[in-house]
Amino acid sequence: MPGYRIRFPHDEGSHPQFRTEWWYVTGWLQRTGAAPRRSQQIGFQITFFRARLDVNEHNPSEFAPRQIIIAHAALSDSDRGRLLHDQKVARAAFGRPLR
Repeated sequence: MPGYRIRFPHDEGSHPQFRTEWWYVTGWLQRTGAAPRRSQQIGFQITFFRARLDVNEHNPSEFAPRQIIIAHAALSDSDRGRLLHDQKVARAAFGRPLR
């Protein structure tokens, strides 16, 4: 947002008044165990998205989807030549706050 100044720790969490936000972490997990493998690492990625929808703010319905939350996770396993991934989509509603 033009002119917005980031302030910590205030700005470390969700900002529901903004249109879109996302948080992610990527890295490597070290495998342990007795069986030797070509690679001892598995790559991972976890991302959370939050989107504010264009819903009339004066709409009193608890069913009105004001915020959508998306979680996505992936593991890359080079030993098996596979990328495992999944995601979940939900809406903030019924008094459940975004945190």
